[in-house]
Amino acid sequence: FAIILVQAGFSAAMTIAEQIRVLLESSPLLNKRTGGNLGAITCSIGVSVYRPAEAPSDLVDRADQLLYRAKQAGRNQVCGEG
Repeated sequence: FAIILVQAGFSAAMTIAEQIRVLLESSPLLNKRTGGNLGAITCSIGVSVYRPAEAPSDLVDRADQLLYRAKQAGRNQVCGEG
């Protein structure tokens, strides 16, 4: 999924992405039926910044490439352009 931060600059977007990653990691996943703890949720996040006059698909493509860079670098981290 994507989160679009209309008024945030790159630094703010990176901070928010890291806050989301930490929040997910610190919240245990529970089995609703049994109440059993299934462990931590981790996520990899790519952060890109809109460039004037670019196609929205280019913005999404860069974020997707950064997401895969985060996964290749060991997962559970944020990668941004810059």
